[in-house]
Amino acid sequence: MRLRRSDLRAPGYGRRRRGRGFTFLDVRRRAITDVAQVRRLRDLAVPPAWREVWISPDPRGHIRDGRLGPLEGTSDSAAEQAVLALLGD
Repeated sequence: MRLRRSDLRAPGYGRRRRGRGFTFLDVRRRAITDVAQVRRLRDLAVPPAWREVWISPDPRGHIRDGRLGPLEGTSDSAAEQAVLALLGD
């Protein structure tokens, strides 16, 4: 499975701090309640320091912190490898 390029201007998933954790938000900014989807988003292990998180709705898409850029500190190939390792492919 290959990482897909994402249009970072398109609506994406986000998250909002809730207690000691986070609530994930869909493209309309409503809480995602689907258990499998929430598990997938939690498994991405986005750092808590990322405050303006944008996650592609496509499971093979990008993750971004609005302040820092796509998977800060990684090249495209390293980012792709990180996502593939997470997906188990």
